[in-house]
Amino acid sequence: MIPERAFLDKINNAKDMKLKKIAISAASVALMCACNAGNTDSAQAAQAAQKNEDIIKAETSAEETGSPIAATAEAVTVLADDNSFTPTTKVSRPTVLDFNAVWCGPCRQFAPAFHAAAEKFTGKADFISVDTDANPKTATAFAIRGIPTVVILMPDGSTKRFTGTSDILPAEKFDAIIAEVTK
Repeated sequence: MIPERAFLDKINNAKDMKLKKIAISAASVALMCACNAGNTDSAQAAQAAQKNEDIIKAETSAEETGSPIAATAEAVTVLADDNSFTPTTKVSRPTVLDFNAVWCGPCRQFAPAFHAAAEKFTGKADFISVDTDANPKTATAFAIRGIPTVVILMPDGSTKRFTGTSDILPAEKFDAIIAEVTK
């Protein structure tokens, strides 16, 4: 009886091993399919990453040149002088300040929408990117407690403020806000 029992144990172990191999194979196939599914938007992801790199380069350029505001290749300017703006700064047209940081994930999500709006509303509003790490005095003057924060300075002296991404993303929401203030 002992030899039969050992034989049955070997058969059961072999079945378990087959099931384990099948399960591992199925999990591997599922993982590969999931990874491949993410590649369908790789061109869009690469384009967004390139825009973010351009933003970072422009901010670095502004700091190196010492100019108060350094223009990017797009319609957004980068604040380089930490004393340029306060909540009481007089503006001739709506001025949209995007308070952000390079390390901030939600800020990176919002950046393409901010830049697209800047291009769309060129001449109707000014768009300024404010890195809170590089411009702590400006961030303090505007009482920035969380990022991203968008502050819109109006010609009449009033301001509008949006903290986080719930009110400004997707891009259509942000465009609607800018369309409203540029009427």
